Amino acid sequence: MVRLFTAIQLPETQKEVLLSMMGGLPHARWQGKDQLHLTLRFIGEVDKTLAEEIRLLLFTISFSPFHLCLQGLGLFGSKRKPRMIWVGVEKPEPVISLSQKITNSLRQAGLPPENRKFKAHVSLARIKGNNGLKLPWFLEEHQGFGLDPFKVTEFTLVQSHLSHTGADYKILERYPAKGAQ
Repeated sequence: MVRLFTAIQLPETQKEVLLSMMGGLPHARWQGKDQLHLTLRFIGEVDKTLAEEIRLLLFTISFSPFHLCLQGLGLFGSKRKPRMIWVGVEKPEPVISLSQKITNSLRQAGLPPENRKFKAHVSLARIKGNNGLKLPWFLEEHQGFGLDPFKVTEFTLVQSHLSHTGADYKILERYPAKGAQ
């Protein structure tokens, strides 16, 4: 069995900026540089035969290159009991469209759509325990956060291996946009 998801990989310059803002919150487990990405569709655990079918099926997806701009911070959970801090996407329509194309393609392999609505974001930290006192400071400190846009010319199929130290990711395949330079 392998654990899979599809993602947009971030440029190194964007990762460096995100890494520079991490810290200052007890009970936060920050993402490592190699863990920073934008998940398009979590697939989950599948057997190797289905994984190969998925790998090939994703080549049928057609999308044009687009620009993506990471902007604004948000929380999953509430301010009293946050579960995750994330950075959002300005004008996420192309990302949402690509995610939907992936979901539609995966249906051909017998995979149902996810139960929750897609929210374009890059996870920064998972929160354990109570950060109630420091979290408002962190959000205020980074209010108005935004990065320069970057061009998305591909998406990836990624294998995730969970361990006691967190998740390790391995890119299995890259899927270029049609007409990508």
